[in-house]
Amino acid sequence: MKKLVIAILIAIIIIIGIFIIANSNRNISKVLAQFETYESDGYYDNKNNEEAAGYIVSNKTQNGYQYGYVNYKGKILLDVEYDQIYRVMDIEDKNKIYLIAEKNGRYGVNLNGKDIIKYEYQFIEYNNKIEGFILQRTDNYGVANINGKIIIPVENESVEVKGQYIYVSSNQEDKVFDKNGNIKDIDFNTSINPTENENYFIKVTETDEQYFYGVVDKEEKELIKTQYTYIEYLFDNFFIVCDENNKEGIIDTNNNIKLEFNYSLIQKIQDTNLIMTINNETSQTEIYSENFEKICTMKNANIENDGNTIKIYNEVEIKYFDKNGTEINK
Repeated sequence: MKKLVIAILIAIIIIIGIFIIANSNRNISKVLAQFETYESDGYYDNKNNEEAAGYIVSNKTQNGYQYGYVNYKGKILLDVEYDQIYRVMDIEDKNKIYLIAEKNGRYGVNLNGKDIIKYEYQFIEYNNKIEGFILQRTDNYGVANINGKIIIPVENESVEVKGQYIYVSSNQEDKVFDKNGNIKDIDFNTSINPTENENYFIKVTETDEQYFYGVVDKEEKELIKTQYTYIEYLFDNFFIVCDENNKEGIIDTNNNIKLEFNYSLIQKIQDTNLIMTINNETSQTEIYSENFEKICTMKNANIENDGNTIKIYNEVEIKYFDKNGTEINK
């Protein structure tokens, strides 16, 4: 009896859900019917769900087509009076609809139907790294934060985002700011770049048109000296590093060498912690476990990864491994 009651309740919930969705779709269709054309804004939420997308709508006027915006619930956020409208796609919260719109030849920003940046700019671009907007008015540049507050005045010759900081040039003076508009004590030719691990950042310094790489922590304390020609985060506290001889190896944040600098290329095999190395001089491919134990050596090798099994083969042999590096007999 209890199972029957639960089944009935689930069925009722499903029916109510279907009714709500169908009713919502009818309401949206009714709103969209007011306009000559409409198209999805192309938005997907963090679950890759297109249902969060709204609609850019338009009507033809004596000045050509004008545009407005309807959200995914069928509410009109912008009337049809704009020259262009773009939705900011990098916002994960589907209920925060940021629209960059052009009106009378000037751009502004609207959040959920409320203007947060005035329509007085020739160019506006959202930058996900700093969670803010790059603004241009005539030949001057500045930055507004996600709430529309100006954090760097629009009076600079140039604004560029490199890594996690903002680099500003004005009147022959160079300054570096964080995303809150605070000045950072960092060389203008140095950038601090996030990795997949929030504890480690790759530091890049340009000197005489050459780039040198190192690693720092959250407080920007040096962990790996900025002397390498390339660095890429691997996993845990390990990094793929290229030296001045264009040879790659792997070191950790204590500068311990895990794989010697003997390789032309080192890569992590996708969706695993297995490591592939290639030596172009010997045509040798090697596969290492996440503990840096060699599990396979093969000349002129090809690698295929179907997500579960890694196939390594050449003209004379084939080997199979699971994602943990255990060999599979086939």
